[in-house]
Parts: sequence; C-alpha cells; structure tokens
Amino acid sequence: MAIGEIVTLPEPSRPCNVWTRAGDFKLSPVGTSLPLKSMRKHMSMKDDDLIGAWELDEMYAEDAEGNRTHPMGRDAGGMIMYTPDHHMSAIVHTADRFLPADRPSDEDRAEAFANYFNYAGSWSLEKDAVTHVLTHALDPNMVGMSLTREISQENGRMIFTGLGPDGVTKQVIIWKPTS
Repeated sequence: MAIGEIVTLPEPSRPCNVWTRAGDFKLSPVGTSLPLKSMRKHMSMKDDDLIGAWELDEMYAEDAEGNRTHPMGRDAGGMIMYTPDHHMSAIVHTADRFLPADRPSDEDRAEAFANYFNYAGSWSLEKDAVTHVLTHALDPNMVGMSLTREISQENGRMIFTGLGPDGVTKQVIIWKPTS
C-alpha cells in the first residue's frame, strides 16, 4: 500500500460495535475512503478549538499492518460536544440503527445496545491531547475511565487518535463542525 492510495473493502451486512459488554474490541471488514497520508499535528491546541458541537465524519480502526475497518459501518453517525466549563458528551451509532418494537425483547435490547455508543463527563486539554473522564456511559463498566486521544487538525476537521481497548489497534475518529 502506498501513501495516497485509497483502501476500499466491501461493506458488512451488519457492522458491529467498538465496545462489547465483555470489553472486547470488535471490527467489521470495512475499509476507509481516506487516503493514507501523514496528518499535520497542531501543537498549540486551545480550549476554544474544541468548544462547541462536532458531527462524526468518519471513524475507523487500523491494525498493526495498516488494514482499516469501520467498526460502526461507513455511514456511522454521531456528535461530540464540549462546553466552556469542561463538560462533554459523545454519541456514535450505526446508520442503520436497529429500531426495536414497543416492548422489545432482551434480544432486541441487546441489538440496540450493539448499534449505539455514548458517554459523558469532563474534559481537559494538554497540548495536542484531550482526556475525557467518564461519569456517565451506556456501558456502566466505562464509568470512571479516562480516555485520552491525540488531536490533529486537517481542513477544519478534528482528528482524534488513540489505542483501542485491545491496546494495539489504533482508533481514528474524525469530527467536522456541525452544519
């Protein structure tokens, strides 16, 4: 694979979630449409650079060999919000999110859980890294966790990178300003 080459793999029939109840990191076999290239770091991030609402543009995972997958599908949706008093909230979901019946079964609830991910808490910024301290989460096992992501900027978008729960896979989450 060369720099600038576009990686495209077929879509899965149903994407799986980044997090599972057991704390696993699941990947679906989907490539990314972004070219492989170095992203310019912005070393002097300020709080004002983050404050506001951002829409999910793309989210992918990259293994040690450089293979990319979209854990929530290519058309995943979401939003992250940062307040001036250092509160934050993040939501990510599959585009074809499962809609359960009025009285969903346990299986229906599990399906809905697998297609939606959110948390909220506080945030702090140090140079080019943001840390989220989780006080609320769809998965209660995540409450109390601190998640740190490096930030770079490209074309007005914020690119967050960090290791996945397996400690090896790189997660990349790209946010664009809300329209």
